[in-house]
Amino acid sequence: MIDAGREEMARAVDEFGSELRDAEVGLFYYAGHGVQVDGKNYLIPVDDWLSVASVVPYRTVAANEVLSYMAAADTEVNLFFLDACRHNPLPATSRAARRGLAPVSRRPPETMIF
Repeated sequence: MIDAGREEMARAVDEFGSELRDAEVGLFYYAGHGVQVDGKNYLIPVDDWLSVASVVPYRTVAANEVLSYMAAADTEVNLFFLDACRHNPLPATSRAARRGLAPVSRRPPETMIF
């Protein structure tokens, strides 16, 4: 999928989770914009702009959603590639948003994050 909006991204992540249940290997690759808010990473759709940190969870797709599907699947190995621009689009006055992406401390077993 290329240049997806919020609804399309959310649907694609749900479909990925459904297909992952029957897979031996899980592979997720995201190239686009990402932002960290309150220690969580979010994937930003092309059809939205973010003006304050408080709207991020509602207008983006949480990277943890993908990891949750990976954790629930019975795959032998999971590969999660996050090729995200880490420019923070939120105003500098937002304390909740940080520059760069947050380290992923809780990952599903047998999952490699790049």
